[in-house]
Amino acid sequence: MVIVLLVVAALAAAPSSSLVDCPSTLAVEQKPVAPPARWGAAADGSPHRLAGITFFDGPPAERASLVYDDEASAEKEWTGIWHFEPNPRGFWIACAYSGTSIVLSRRLPAEVKVCRVAYEQESREGPVGEIKRIDCR
Repeated sequence: MVIVLLVVAALAAAPSSSLVDCPSTLAVEQKPVAPPARWGAAADGSPHRLAGITFFDGPPAERASLVYDDEASAEKEWTGIWHFEPNPRGFWIACAYSGTSIVLSRRLPAEVKVCRVAYEQESREGPVGEIKRIDCR
């Protein structure tokens, strides 16, 4: 089934001193293009929560995603750290949300030199979980 997604609104995340932050949730309108015969469709109204962050060298459409170049661990937290040198193409952030293929993206302000993304982590060897905070300065 093909689904058409339209962004209805982005709800702002809690205020922070970071120069860039992803909205914590995203409201979207979803509807099937051609529902199968004898089937109905309805949206459940659940919010789409921030699920992932990717940084890019240039616009995200060019798919030049960047891997963190440093990391830090603390009790129940893992942080990926990206450092940015001046670049005429610019650096971009993309914010992905659970339950939708809609991704919000924007160019980072030129003054951003480093971004830290902290995730919940139950153990040092365990997978990372929910995003706790984004700090771009």
